[in-house]
Amino acid sequence: MTARTGSSRRATVLLAAPIALVLALSACSGGADEASPTPTPSAPSGVLAGSEHGLAAGSTEAVPFDASVVSQGPQATFTTPATSLVYDGKGNEDPAVAQVELTSLTEGKVEDLNLDESSLALVEGATLYYLSYKLSYVNGPVFTMPNFNSFALLAGDENVTDDISNFSAGNAECGTAYEVENFGAGAYMETCTWFFVTAGNPAPTAVQWYSPAMLDAGLTPVTWPIG
Repeated sequence: MTARTGSSRRATVLLAAPIALVLALSACSGGADEASPTPTPSAPSGVLAGSEHGLAAGSTEAVPFDASVVSQGPQATFTTPATSLVYDGKGNEDPAVAQVELTSLTEGKVEDLNLDESSLALVEGATLYYLSYKLSYVNGPVFTMPNFNSFALLAGDENVTDDISNFSAGNAECGTAYEVENFGAGAYMETCTWFFVTAGNPAPTAVQWYSPAMLDAGLTPVTWPIG
């Protein structure tokens, strides 16, 4: 398995991606005896309003597209928010601007994943990393779901992310997460991506966001230092 350049488009192999649709909306029902009437449920609000399946409903309100706010190149710290062009994950060819904010990068164990024997053999000896982040709408067209498969781990200028990596929103290993139904004004998603770094590669020193929309526009990918 070889490292790839940051400009390459990733061919992802879904090894195990159980979608955990959490943060489900629930309406409280009261004790059903004659002396205690059932309380009226509160109307849902915020990013979950209008969702039938616990997915973030977000917003159908659009903000006029403005690419002048897009960030490029190295960011000051790991937690510095950056803005980026992003495509709809379900086919809209017009980009929008989204804010990308990293929250944590932690090292895990491949053996802790729920992988079958053939999948484990493909990543034997690799180091597993979990990247948690938040993606928020800034401006542009309203999306059904933003394309968030745009991360890589770098060691210096070298992409050390294994070709066989799984990128999944809401998988059980990443904890609480949800998808976005309408990615418009006020909408956001908080989720996690995992990476495999092949045995023998150096430890990563930076996280890179190289969305296809940024590359198509000729913009420099955003990077954040690790540590």
